[in-house]
Amino acid sequence: LKKLEYKTCTFGMSSFITQACPLNYSPLCGNDGNTYPNECALCVHRMETNADVLIVKEGRC
Repeated sequence: LKKLEYKTCTFGMSSFITQACPLNYSPLCGNDGNTYPNECALCVHRMETNADVLIVKEGRC
């Protein structure tokens, strides 16, 4: 499992993050079995659901 590097993931402002996520496609596989378009999207999912999702690998699941 990889540590999340996205700095704003630690801030408690999901609405700010949603607007600030880059559009680049750099897929990541989460330990929940879902593929996220980039690390920011994974962070948003964590904040919106309070899920403890971590990166399993780079690329699609």
